[in-house]
Amino acid sequence: TLYYNVSIPLWESDNELAHYSYARYLLTNRSLPTPDTTVAIPSTADQCRSDEPIRLMSDDQLLRQPPFYYMLGGLAIAGVKADDQFAFDINPYVMSDPARAGFNLALHTPAENFPYRGTIAAVHALRLFSGLIGLIGLIATYLAGLLVFGGRRLLATAAMAINAFIPQYVFSSAVANNDILVGVLGSWCIYLCLRLVLTDVRIWALGLASILAGLAIVTKYDGVMILPVVAATALFKLVQVWQTNRAQFPKEFVRISVIAIVGALAPILWFGRNKLLYGSFLVGYGKLASRLNPLAWSNLRLARAAEFSFMTFWGLFGVDNIALSPDLLTILAIPTLLAFAGVVVFLLDRRQSTRMRALVFSGLLFVLMAWGVIVLRALRNPE
Repeated sequence: TLYYNVSIPLWESDNELAHYSYARYLLTNRSLPTPDTTVAIPSTADQCRSDEPIRLMSDDQLLRQPPFYYMLGGLAIAGVKADDQFAFDINPYVMSDPARAGFNLALHTPAENFPYRGTIAAVHALRLFSGLIGLIGLIATYLAGLLVFGGRRLLATAAMAINAFIPQYVFSSAVANNDILVGVLGSWCIYLCLRLVLTDVRIWALGLASILAGLAIVTKYDGVMILPVVAATALFKLVQVWQTNRAQFPKEFVRISVIAIVGALAPILWFGRNKLLYGSFLVGYGKLASRLNPLAWSNLRLARAAEFSFMTFWGLFGVDNIALSPDLLTILAIPTLLAFAGVVVFLLDRRQSTRMRALVFSGLLFVLMAWGVIVLRALRNPE
């Protein structure tokens, strides 16, 4: 992650300019962006070059995204003075002849030499913040592994190592983006839900999981994907109380209802603000209607959409224009298929406890649901 941090040119990753601008705006203005706030595009080092490539990295709509990552990111760069006018350099051939100078949109400039100063230092500080978030996510993976594998540290460490070396995870941990935070919040949410189901921990675990799920939603709208996990855990707890101590059921129902309300407070406030300012609860990368096109079966086959979703998990870099090679993706498909085969074998093994098999089955459904959402997005947006 540290190597990626220093080796990737500034603004090279998807919308990094907008991600940084959002965090800087919150720090400077102490308020959320207004509907007319735009991303200021810095000048190019060579004024004769077109700035068209950089416009691919600076979507103004990102400033309408949920703010939690940027609030924390603003604190991470608070000690860095960044009022300089940093001029970036772009690859002049990326739009016409990538084979001539590579697929990178942004290029390193002498101003990026160490020690970092001004805006350059602030962006690298924000990248380091993403790296810290990624590290915290690995701790959640390790703790969840201990629960699932019955305290066997070797297997838990192996699970953490696999997570740590997924190319997409490394990349997301090395650049300014909100994807890494929503993923890590989801990881901790899953760990807490597992702990509630597999141990005798008190209801506080569900309360914390609910709060983290709410924060995930106000980090990125994709955070809603974690809600079924929390809801299923709450249902499990209610069924457990009903079966073991029905007299406590009303009290437990009230407690879980309060937990749900507390977890929903942050999303409710955010969606309410969106409705007041924009007339819509969901505001983000362009109008929602443009993201709900009819399924483009004729333009993008299901197999291509499935391939794209697989690629986004393992590695899609730059401004989504640099992917892992087909040969490497084929190699990665082998352990992926073996993992799914292992899950099926586990589910068919009657020697395993019913509770653990139910958990594994639920996890499989969650993975398939997340994969299916990405496939549908690809089918609706073939470009």
